[in-house]
This record gives sequence, structure tokens and C-alpha cells, in this order.
Amino acid sequence: MSKGQEPKTAGEIIKYLMACRINGENPFVTYTMMDKMIKILMEAERIARGNKGVGIRPEYYKYRGGDVYDIAAHFELDFPTGNALKYLLRAGHKDPGKKKEDLVKAVTCIQRAIELMESEKQ
Repeated sequence: MSKGQEPKTAGEIIKYLMACRINGENPFVTYTMMDKMIKILMEAERIARGNKGVGIRPEYYKYRGGDVYDIAAHFELDFPTGNALKYLLRAGHKDPGKKKEDLVKAVTCIQRAIELMESEKQ
């Protein structure tokens, strides 16, 4: 798997992310690709756990029949922008006492998205 290619196995995902880390590169992953990667890794985890399953879509991310992951995939958001959306939508819902913390995390993700965009221009 290389930048822009969709993964087919958990092994490809791990090799790609490790290569990016070793080379000091940021992985190029759209939210659509991230969703596919999560599904592949969840299936590998399910098999490893003996088909017990793994849940990653808690109630505080759901909204009108969909959730934050569906919204991010629909708009093909990159990972930092999708994470910002996640923190904005869950702010005050996951833990009302941590609303400010979630908003600060969203700002941090937006700043990271801007940094990545600017580094790609150079």
C-alpha cells in the first residue's frame, strides 16, 4: 500500500503506517480510507478475539440515524479535520464536565490540519 491506495489487509495497514513513522512522513489518509482501514482492523480484531466483536461507535457520536464517521466519510475529510468534527460534535455529550477540553482538542486538530495543508504547498 502506498499513498492514496486503499488497504486490503490489516498487514498492509500496519506496514504502511510503520513505514510512514520510520521515514518521518505523515500518512495520507482520507476519512473514507480511514473508515475502510478501521473496518479491516476491526475484522482482524474480531477474528483474533474469537468473533466477540469490538464496538467503536458509541451513542454520543450518533445523530439522526447516522454518526460523525458517516458525516466525515460523506465529505471525504482528512484525518485531522475529521477528528476536529468528532470533538466538536461530542463536546458536552460524552462528558458534560469536559466540554471545554473537547473544544480545545478540536482547535488543536484544526491547527494540525492547517499545518499539514501548508506543508503540502511547499
